[in-house]
Amino acid sequence: MVHGRRDGNDVVVPYDHPLYAGFVGGFSHPAAFHALKASDLILSVGIRLGCGEAFRLHTY
Repeated sequence: MVHGRRDGNDVVVPYDHPLYAGFVGGFSHPAAFHALKASDLILSVGIRLGCGEAFRLHTY
C-alpha cells in the first residue's frame, strides 16, 4: 500500500512511492524539494557572478 497525503481535492499524493519524485503543489517529495532548492541557489549565484563578469568584460 502506498501512503500519501491528501490535498484539498481528495487526491492522494504518493510521496513515498519509489517512482514518485515530482511536484504537486505543496505536496512534493522531500528529496526533490531539497534538490530544487539547492539547484536554485547554485543557479542564482552563478547568474549573479556571470552577469557581473560579462558587464566588466563588455565595458572595458
